Amino acid sequence: SVLTPFVAAAVLAYALDPPATWLTRRGLSRGLASGLVILTLIAVMLLFALLLYPLLLFQIKLLITRIPQYAFLLQGWASEQLAHIAQEDTLNSRLTLYRDTWRMAAEKPWFGWGLESYAHVFRVFNTQRTAELQWWIPFYAKAHNDWLQSLAEVGLVGTSLLALLVLRPLLAVPWRRVRSVIPRYLLAGNALILLYAWVEFPFANPAVMLTFCATFYCALRYAALDPGTSPEAQP
Repeated sequence: SVLTPFVAAAVLAYALDPPATWLTRRGLSRGLASGLVILTLIAVMLLFALLLYPLLLFQIKLLITRIPQYAFLLQGWASEQLAHIAQEDTLNSRLTLYRDTWRMAAEKPWFGWGLESYAHVFRVFNTQRTAELQWWIPFYAKAHNDWLQSLAEVGLVGTSLLALLVLRPLLAVPWRRVRSVIPRYLLAGNALILLYAWVEFPFANPAVMLTFCATFYCALRYAALDPGTSPEAQP
């Protein structure tokens, strides 16, 4: 997860604060106390690693001897997955899903069916049947296309307002005067996520949504603070 390093750092800082505070009360400076605690933690970790070294070495040797077996199992699994995809005709199923979602959006094109309504309303428009059981209708909680699902749930008006949240601050930056490439790299990553949203639903993941918003507005702020955009740099 994207948030895992930050959570781990917060937990580590919370755990190391009491011993650092205890050393500070004994007369050490805060920086020296923190450094001593960190060095002690590193020493304990190294000692723990040295004690586990023989076991780790044995496990690595065992893993190396079993690599051919794992490769054979992986090949069998891949063959089964390809046969499964060929049998269920996944591509046609996805195209049918998009077509049915478009029909759902066309019923209420302006304001849509409402947020989080897709999983319930789409049952009416779903025309898919499985090859094994002709009477069973597959259930879809997401459209596997964030753009189509947005049109179905909030319509053209809601989707346009969401697009304005991105386009309005983006167009307000004088990009011709921005010298740094860092904002452009960040925005290129955002563009890849937006492209991926045509075939899947990345924005249903809160971590992806938070990361997208953070990188997008950090890129805009970085561009606004670029020396080339300052009033003194303008001709």
